[in-house]
Amino acid sequence: MRRALLLATLIVAASVSLPAAAGQQGGVISVETTATPERPTPDQDVTVDVTLSNPTDDESYNVRWVALHNTTDPDSTMHDRIKPTENLGGGESTNYDLTMPVDETGEHHAVAHVFVDTLHGDTYRFTRNVTVTAVQPHPAMSLSTGAVGPDDRTDVSLQLSNGLSEEIRGVSVELEGQNATMTLDEDRRVRSSLQAGNETTLTFPASEVDPGRQTFTATLTYTTESGEYRTVTRSLSTTADPVENPATLTLTGLRVSQDGDQLTIRGSASNLGGGNATGAMVTVGQSAAVQPAQSQSRFFVGEVPASDFSSFEVQATTTENGTVTVPLEVSYVVDDTRVNRTTSVTFTPAKSGTGEATTRQSSFPVPPLAAGGALVVVLFGALGWRRLRG
Repeated sequence: MRRALLLATLIVAASVSLPAAAGQQGGVISVETTATPERPTPDQDVTVDVTLSNPTDDESYNVRWVALHNTTDPDSTMHDRIKPTENLGGGESTNYDLTMPVDETGEHHAVAHVFVDTLHGDTYRFTRNVTVTAVQPHPAMSLSTGAVGPDDRTDVSLQLSNGLSEEIRGVSVELEGQNATMTLDEDRRVRSSLQAGNETTLTFPASEVDPGRQTFTATLTYTTESGEYRTVTRSLSTTADPVENPATLTLTGLRVSQDGDQLTIRGSASNLGGGNATGAMVTVGQSAAVQPAQSQSRFFVGEVPASDFSSFEVQATTTENGTVTVPLEVSYVVDDTRVNRTTSVTFTPAKSGTGEATTRQSSFPVPPLAAGGALVVVLFGALGWRRLRG
């Protein structure tokens, strides 16, 4: 790690005068403390160097011990201690290395305690404060997702925070699904730079989102001001929650009748959700044997309130005499978002002499209901006695 601003250095500029014993001249001793690394990262031990200097020639001291505590109280938690039991003569200096742990970002405080004896039996204690600031080794990343709409889309947002003391440049973030049930439209975002202490949000639009917990692998690359290229990979998780009670239209009660090559499809656009759907339309799609009729192949349903339905009628033409499948699409607007869902209905003409035709609707994708299906029961019960509206 490049050593930058010395955050954890405390140099005692003023010397400490020791009171002299009777008949003796006063002595002077100075204490300096420095800590390395200058900007530690979490789970990294910090080395505190305690330097003792005796600039006088007329006094010697016996260093009893040097310790590193939480506070100025010598009975507080002790990180490390050395018992050198050596003399510090006039004009001499010596240093001792102590260690302290750093387990999280932010400021960490400790106090160096120095105990010395004079040759006359007096004991003195010195304390020096030590402060270190632990930082993340890389910019921090976190994920969040917006609500999943009825179109099964959402945005994955990556928050990038530059807690370093310098600007980073050429920033690039790539997301890869680790345990994610969604498809990212794009998996890479870039920024030209990000100033120290600033943050930015990178947005990744996603489709085919399955609500639930999503886990991604995020790879961040950038260049420091000194030109050092760095990369880091982290596993990030977020939860995609569905929009509460959105409108959900499905086509129900489909019936097909035939007149020559023309097929008429009737049914209901049923809202199984808890919100209103607006601008609803039912449209005939195209397949190898079926195509939209020249007229009435699209029916404008309009608004369908929650737990309600509205009938429709569309027409298609067929080029085959046997069983055909008619593709149908229902389109509607929920919260300013247009949703398109597709289904199909299979029609078999009546056999000669029977006068009967069969209609079979294919499965239509309907999201699970919060009420455990109770809405479906109520709705289809209503369909049994309510007159279809035109």
